Amino acid sequence: MSYLSGPYRTATLMTALSGVLYIAMIVVGGVSLPTLALVGVGLLFVMLAGGLSRARRSVAWLAFFVTALGAIYALAQIWSVSFVPAWYWQITAVAQAVACLSLFVPLWKATPAPA
Repeated sequence: MSYLSGPYRTATLMTALSGVLYIAMIVVGGVSLPTLALVGVGLLFVMLAGGLSRARRSVAWLAFFVTALGAIYALAQIWSVSFVPAWYWQITAVAQAVACLSLFVPLWKATPAPA
């Protein structure tokens, strides 16, 4: 069975993409303390994607809230004076918003009652 065949497939891919985008900010924004902090955030998103690929519901709940906060942060950075270009923050915000929205349906779908 493939790890990407569960209910969180799209969320896994978008969360991993978000993590890679945060890690790549060190290249786009230059080496500075804020970009080094965002590398840590990127590693968090990659770890969340790993948990989502194994279809863990508890990780999905955590990833839902973390990606929502990440999308809000990326949107706030678009209109601020930032070390990273606005177009890069827009791509990051879209990836996180898609990850968050793709987690919404599987998390709020009624789970079958145990027999």
